[in-house]
Amino acid sequence: MSTLLFLSLFSFAPMDSIGQKKENGQLFTIHQIDKGQTLSGIAKRYKVSSAKIIEINKIEPDKIRAGQKLLIPVEKPASTSNLPKPKPEPKPEPKPEINSSPKPEIGSSTNLPKETTTAAKTAPKPKPTAPAKSEGKLKPTTKKGLVGLGKSDVLDPISFTALHPSLPIQSLVKVVNTENGRLVFVRIIGKTTGEMGIYDLVISQSAMDQLKVFGEKLQADLTFGIAE
Repeated sequence: MSTLLFLSLFSFAPMDSIGQKKENGQLFTIHQIDKGQTLSGIAKRYKVSSAKIIEINKIEPDKIRAGQKLLIPVEKPASTSNLPKPKPEPKPEPKPEINSSPKPEIGSSTNLPKETTTAAKTAPKPKPTAPAKSEGKLKPTTKKGLVGLGKSDVLDPISFTALHPSLPIQSLVKVVNTENGRLVFVRIIGKTTGEMGIYDLVISQSAMDQLKVFGEKLQADLTFGIAE
């Protein structure tokens, strides 16, 4: 029996996928074809070959249609747990100290004990430092904002990326179209500048298509502080 796993808030699969499925130990992403998508474009987005998609779904590449569902294999990351651990280098053995000073003759003044005039000074012990406090996790916050379409020479049109005035790079933002309820998760890769500064968020063409927007801007609910 196959198990259907729905995408969670923290999933990094492309946002036009509708779930995940596991068969015979292999995990698949379920992709529903949108209007205008091609098999090569879908393969490029999921970083798999078109031949692999054709083989798994047993389809003819020139007969795919909008609304059709495809199984896309999810590649497992290479494991490094089986790599051999490096052997520690052997420590060199300490060499014995050789006293080269001549032995004193019997009856000479060098046999008399010398008085100690100075006490050995010990270095003060360093004071223990308090452990650094762990930073608290950001709480997700949602607000309404104006979202604009980014230029293709700044944002890759086929990836789900965005620009924001102040958010750190690699932050995630959830964008919900208030008109139709469509949503997409985008990753911040830079800051808005120039004419793009009028928007609260600037997103790529692919993210705009996911929200089913046919213009270049929209009002949306923006959720910041999403943990990975």
